[in-house]
Amino acid sequence: MGESRILVVTDYIDAHADRLIALLRERGAEPVRLNSSDLTAGLTGRPPHGVTLHLPEAGKTVDLAGLTSIWWRKPGPFGLRPDLDERQREFAMEETGHAVLGLLGTLGARWVSHPDAIRRAGYKAEQLHRAEALGFTVPRTLITTDPEAARGFLDECGGQTVYKVLSDPYLAASRHAERGGHGRHEHGRHGWHKPPDNLFVATTPVTAATLGDGEAVRAVPCQFQERLPIASELRVTVIGDEVFAAEVVAGTMDWRLPGADATWRAAALPDAVAARCVALTRGYHLEFGAVDLIRTPDGRLVFLEINPNGQFLFVEDRVPELRLGDAMAALLMRGGQA
Repeated sequence: MGESRILVVTDYIDAHADRLIALLRERGAEPVRLNSSDLTAGLTGRPPHGVTLHLPEAGKTVDLAGLTSIWWRKPGPFGLRPDLDERQREFAMEETGHAVLGLLGTLGARWVSHPDAIRRAGYKAEQLHRAEALGFTVPRTLITTDPEAARGFLDECGGQTVYKVLSDPYLAASRHAERGGHGRHEHGRHGWHKPPDNLFVATTPVTAATLGDGEAVRAVPCQFQERLPIASELRVTVIGDEVFAAEVVAGTMDWRLPGADATWRAAALPDAVAARCVALTRGYHLEFGAVDLIRTPDGRLVFLEINPNGQFLFVEDRVPELRLGDAMAALLMRGGQA
């Protein structure tokens, strides 16, 4: 059995993991990739004495003693036996999560980032509260199930309002898969597949006409924000204590939409804004964060949200001078407690 200093927890289809693992190997590291589909294939621990993994693809068992970094990349639902009923699946999923996080937590490694920190940082309302406390300008925001409150907010914003999803813009597809729904092949060898783009809920303008009688608001809490004029948007990636800013000018309201016409370039942030991005990220005990800002025509930078475990290599693909892969590889190889 060999040792590894870096563990990458993801699933079979993950281009980010593929590229970073190749980069780490170029630098002399030998990371271990653990696909969530295979988590139950061979996991053994004797706390506090160590953890071993059996990797079916590689046909070997790996001792995680001396691990210095864990990159909690994008694991999908855990691979479970197909003959379990719904209640058994729920129990098995909970047990697997407790086993994995508990055993990995005994190793004293740097998490990038711990799933508890990622989960805590995902709450949009708290993000806005923290960001404003740090000195960011934030948009007026309403979260409500009350149609009258929604109409009042629309009037307050002069009819310039957007709707934004609070959780998963792909309609909770990953949670559906965790509970035994469709979305992965029988043995997980093809990993978690992103749902069709026509299920993606983009940032959506809201008018009095589209709000209608507002009954849809009663069905689920809705987040409404004032629609600010946009000169450009900034994607600020925080890796450790480093800050990388890219600016995008898009022809659509949401540059994430497929086929969106967008121009990207590197951007310089004011020192105070860069420091706030780091403080927000580190305040959540994260080692990584993707912060979205907008620049208004009068030059103000307005905070929108932080994605605690977002994609980042697409930014480097568009702005190659931002060496995000190098920065992530260096952080993982540095290891140590955060």
